[in-house]
Amino acid sequence: MRLDRFLFIVALAMLAMPAIVGGDGALFPFIGPKVRYAYAVTALVVTGVAWLAWRRPAFRLPSSPLLWALGVQAVIVLVSTAAAVDPSRAWWGTVERMMGASTLLAFSAWAVAAACLVRTRARWDALALATVVSVVLVTPIGCWAVGMPSFRFSGAYGNPSYVAEAQVLLIAVSALLAWRRRVALVGVAVGLFVLGMAGTRGAMVGLGVGAAVALFIGRPSAWFALWGAVPVAAVAAFIGQNFDSLGFRWNLWRHAWRAIWQYPILGWGPDSFGLLFASTLQLGQMAIDRYDQAHNVLIDTGATTGLRGLLAHVAVWVGFSLTLRLAYRRGALARAEAAMLAGAGVAIETSRLVLFDHPTGALSVAILFALTMSAGRGFSPAPERTRRCQPV
Repeated sequence: MRLDRFLFIVALAMLAMPAIVGGDGALFPFIGPKVRYAYAVTALVVTGVAWLAWRRPAFRLPSSPLLWALGVQAVIVLVSTAAAVDPSRAWWGTVERMMGASTLLAFSAWAVAAACLVRTRARWDALALATVVSVVLVTPIGCWAVGMPSFRFSGAYGNPSYVAEAQVLLIAVSALLAWRRRVALVGVAVGLFVLGMAGTRGAMVGLGVGAAVALFIGRPSAWFALWGAVPVAAVAAFIGQNFDSLGFRWNLWRHAWRAIWQYPILGWGPDSFGLLFASTLQLGQMAIDRYDQAHNVLIDTGATTGLRGLLAHVAVWVGFSLTLRLAYRRGALARAEAAMLAGAGVAIETSRLVLFDHPTGALSVAILFALTMSAGRGFSPAPERTRRCQPV
């Protein structure tokens, strides 16, 4: 087996991360084993790809707006970690979320390494198909390992919000696989069903907004009818829900905005929102445990990595959009495919305006970025298979 093929299989093994279960005493279970697994896979893939790219320049990823933006973001995260109020916490994160700098950098590194390995359209399709299969299979695995939910489904993910964001990616990538009609239909159906079981309103609204963006960019076609039912389902699921949590979030955002200006340049450090909230309200350890995330990715990023980190976060999504446009202009992606990926990005980022970041969500974004960066450089023609010469 060729080295690049072996590394690609190892990279696909990252998609199994959400299925790993095992209590580690955290408030939201199963986070620790997942992240440790992600560290191991990332270390193996990045090391192998670095050696492969050094020996074979064809596997080096050309510069793209998204790649540059991820590089700038990595530098800012490292600087914010070094200058954090609690550098150890900023690097490793909390046991409840584990979204410290080490986790953020690991998933970004995996996305870049995976993009280096995806040089042909066949591998791009394989990555998309593996994403659909892995997310679909995590649901029965979670039911088997954790049991059926009595209220909101969390399964092997450990939290309904984690489940919901994975389903958003599942629906978008399933619609990409129009050439596999049955796979696309099953993926969209499973995604909508599990999203309803999770009952996460932020993800439902994000899915509706992302679907609208995809339809606007892609110019509706027959397969975009798959997305047509999504906004309707999202609105239907959203109506009648309890809106008390909005007051809780508004309280978080109000105090977080004040705390941002205490360390406006470098921030408090990645995954340190609990520290700043406790300092602002003087509630002690209770606040650190209860309010460990801002439930808004923009406010949380600005508070933990400073205004520079917030600008870098925005730059990453701008780079994502420009790289998608580049992939479309180079003919690597059809207009409908680029629209689906754009819609997925909008859906995930919109849902995070009322949710929080987490390792399984970071994996969803990493998959999206890997698909985008690999398509942005264009695909190499598939190698032709040759038969050995037979003796005369």
